[in-house]
Amino acid sequence: MALIRTQDEDLAYMNQPGLVVNTNKTEYENYVKRRNINRGKDSEINELQSEVTKLRLEIEDIKRLVRNAYA
Repeated sequence: MALIRTQDEDLAYMNQPGLVVNTNKTEYENYVKRRNINRGKDSEINELQSEVTKLRLEIEDIKRLVRNAYA
């Protein structure tokens, strides 16, 4: 892939129309770190949502058992 430098030292055009690449390695590494942190957060949020759903179901079961015991 041929890169064509731009006026901004950190950017270059690729030989395909409309594609601009950031060639700053430090910025890319920082981006990857941020992305991985965000993915970890997303995973944690999904796990917490799943746990809340399970707890809601358990509470409903407990409520049903209590109602049946006093009915």
